Amino acid sequence: MKSHPTTRELEIIDAREIISDNRLGAFLRAALVNDPGILAVDIICSDLDQGLTLDEIFYTGDEFGFSISIYNSTESDFRIGFGCQAGPLAGDGGNWDVSFENDAVKSISIRGSWIS
Repeated sequence: MKSHPTTRELEIIDAREIISDNRLGAFLRAALVNDPGILAVDIICSDLDQGLTLDEIFYTGDEFGFSISIYNSTESDFRIGFGCQAGPLAGDGGNWDVSFENDAVKSISIRGSWIS
């Protein structure tokens, strides 16, 4: 990671303190299957399939890129906002309610999506 994280990267750091990378990866795979219309999810899963790490994907030093926000109501229940802003008027994402059992997604429900 660069020495001076962007605001976007600081938000990702905060989110990754709430949820493990294993759970984050499980969420992304579940969102890909359940909500295939979200391009940001498709792109990050493709990047992961190509061997990139979450650190390489998230921490680019650019103000644009992937974003994530996570709020938990219990140890296993989360509201996850995820998307990608490729430019000022180019991006998409969504908000999901996700329940985990250990590191596996037990249930996932999209609350809404956005596109710019």
